[in-house]
Amino acid sequence: MLKLKHILFGLLLILNLGIKAQDLIYLNSGSKFEALVKEINETSIKYKNINNPEGPTYVIAKSDVLFIEYKNGNVDVINKNPSPVSPKSTTPSAGESKETKLPKPSDVYYMNKNSFMINGLALTNADITLMYERDLLQNHLGVMVLGSYNFNTRSTILNGYLLDLANTKKNYDIGLGLNFYPSVRKKSQYFVGVLVKYMNYSFDREITVQEEIGGFIFEKIEIQKAQGYQLATMIVNGFQVRITPTFTYKAFVGIGPFTGDTDLMKTQLAQTGLPKMYLGLCFGYRF
Repeated sequence: MLKLKHILFGLLLILNLGIKAQDLIYLNSGSKFEALVKEINETSIKYKNINNPEGPTYVIAKSDVLFIEYKNGNVDVINKNPSPVSPKSTTPSAGESKETKLPKPSDVYYMNKNSFMINGLALTNADITLMYERDLLQNHLGVMVLGSYNFNTRSTILNGYLLDLANTKKNYDIGLGLNFYPSVRKKSQYFVGVLVKYMNYSFDREITVQEEIGGFIFEKIEIQKAQGYQLATMIVNGFQVRITPTFTYKAFVGIGPFTGDTDLMKTQLAQTGLPKMYLGLCFGYRF
């Protein structure tokens, strides 16, 4: 129990460190910098250097700022229709434009390509499940890795495939997924994907051994500690909501066939041919 408290404390500490402790000012040029915003008036924005919060106050024209992402995750769009910026460098060749393409205010939710999430639904099974996803191909493809550790001393009804085995305990999950997002630049997105998940568990296996006593052969049952596995390939459907540029929420269901070790595949539930199902209600941090 003490170990569980230490792990949960470390997890909360990691999440806390991930949350921004400063504001982000995004410029029309596409660049951004960290600051402590102090005041916004009609023409300018006043801010402090995050490394010297008691030092001088700096001023930047509002016309040079696209939007501000505050440390609490809120976004304040300063220029809804920013003017194009001409490159400072050399004269362009024939056929080239002098204007550079700027990010649109609607794109602010897609500037952070990485997400780190916790599956809150898995907590009902004493699973600490962490997921990392990276956006690729202009946010149409997400590559996800999954890791989970189970703190139950015995398997529960949520791991029904293990209940026919003696003294079973789910140990951990690892997984790899690919998610396709047909529609991007929206806060709420439908997605479909594939998730391959490996589960490791331990159990007691009964074995029959022979023993000779006084010239007679006797058989007896012994308990042997063993480990098994389940490997499932599931089709995933779900929705992702980009609540802010920093925070995200994801709900999905995966279903598909599985295989496993000999002991698992002989269980009553596995013999029915029912597929593996995995549910996710995830919330996390984008960076």
